[in-house]
Amino acid sequence: MGSWTQGIITSILATVFCLGGAAVLTWIKSRWPTYGNLALYWIASATCLALLWFAFTGYVPFSRRPPEMTTDNIESNVKLWFEDLGMAFKKTGTPDTYFSYSLTTRLGTPLQVSRLAKEKTAYLQLVSTLTLSPQHQAMMLTLSQDQVDAIIEEMALELSETRIGFTIIKHIPQTGMAVVFQKSIPIADLTESNFASAIDDIEYAYSILRASTSLALRRATESQRVTVPTRSTRSSR
Repeated sequence: MGSWTQGIITSILATVFCLGGAAVLTWIKSRWPTYGNLALYWIASATCLALLWFAFTGYVPFSRRPPEMTTDNIESNVKLWFEDLGMAFKKTGTPDTYFSYSLTTRLGTPLQVSRLAKEKTAYLQLVSTLTLSPQHQAMMLTLSQDQVDAIIEEMALELSETRIGFTIIKHIPQTGMAVVFQKSIPIADLTESNFASAIDDIEYAYSILRASTSLALRRATESQRVTVPTRSTRSSR
């Protein structure tokens, strides 16, 4: 039964229970006034106690509690969340992992989701790598080392404001500079909501880095175009 159908049925049953309970109390009070007052007092007391219980514990009796997240069911839940979030995914054969999936988010961010087998086994790992576009890489090659270092420092400063771990790799054959984003989530605390939130955090950091890198490169290349005017020589009389 879906959550939408379950919500409708629950609402109907709650309405029937309230109306039926009111009708029964009215009938009891008209038939046996003494017992009617006693029943009303008992129901009012039970309602107050139930409200206090919920206020202090947050637990609703007879409610359906979500299943506990464990290392045994985490993979099946991750695949279900991919489908719920509308993300196409495929399994990869990444070494030293219990499972690993690659996907591209709806905003075009490449992402790898895995559970490592040798370290942080109680965590789900989300990793994404951003490499400079060929245009930005060509612009970077025209800059001095001081300008490149300044751009890298600016990238690191922008990313430090996000909730994502990152590593800036300065030299990669054929692709040039790259930034690796990483976020670890304890499996015991995982829900579909915070899983989706972690993906949003990576996409946010991804977009921030693209924008800040583009602006920094534009400023650096424009500064190179500024030329010092030459002094005009005066003709002798």
